[in-house]
Amino acid sequence: MGSINWEMTNTRPASSAERSQDRNAALRFDVKEWRHDMNFMTQGAFERKHASLR
Repeated sequence: MGSINWEMTNTRPASSAERSQDRNAALRFDVKEWRHDMNFMTQGAFERKHASLR
């Protein structure tokens, strides 16, 4: 593969719009992950509780 073209990647600083877009995307990802973790945890707790009742 060729080398990375640093002129393309490094010279122009990201605009504030691009930065906030990145941050929003990261936040959305975090929220999705967090929701999934919460569902996973509560589901596990629910199953354990009911297993102990049987």
